[in-house]
Amino acid sequence: MPTQDRLTLVSEVVFRDDGTREVRPLQRRGGLRALNWTREDTEVINNLQPFALTAKDLPKYNVAYEGKERVDELDCFVFSVKAKTTKGGIYFQGKIWVDDRDLQVVRTVGKPVPQTRDNQFP
Repeated sequence: MPTQDRLTLVSEVVFRDDGTREVRPLQRRGGLRALNWTREDTEVINNLQPFALTAKDLPKYNVAYEGKERVDELDCFVFSVKAKTTKGGIYFQGKIWVDDRDLQVVRTVGKPVPQTRDNQFP
């Protein structure tokens, strides 16, 4: 596949002790001819797909406890997550699995919202 048909982004995500995170772009190569890459796409890749619900972002979401499940060898709490409003940003909607020992997010299944006719996310 020629590199013009493939976009590769490599970033480093750093979580600080104060609960903030920083995305450091390391490499971008190739490109896409058949679709457009938008600012919202970059936002989803950098800030939503590695979804981690920080104390700062918690007030923006409705979170509901759904029970416990085992993921691989970990016992996890399961939560459904939905943005209180989708105005002014792109948010995560779905489920998260949190390790019941160290309280780290170990799995997410969901999608970015809102999606518009002109900007659909996988």
